[in-house]
Amino acid sequence: MDRWTERVPATWNRHLSALVSFTTWTQRQDLLETSPARRLTPRTPVRRGDRAIPGSS
Repeated sequence: MDRWTERVPATWNRHLSALVSFTTWTQRQDLLETSPARRLTPRTPVRRGDRAIPGSS
């Protein structure tokens, strides 16, 4: 996850979601006892204001 530390929150959250999904599967298969992602938290995305396409006059 260090690779994505400086990325935008959406990238961090996408990779975290994939990691959580994979580790959940490994725990169900009895391959892992605990999730390595248990201490990682999702990041709050930055709001960029109104992204609507302006209408024609």
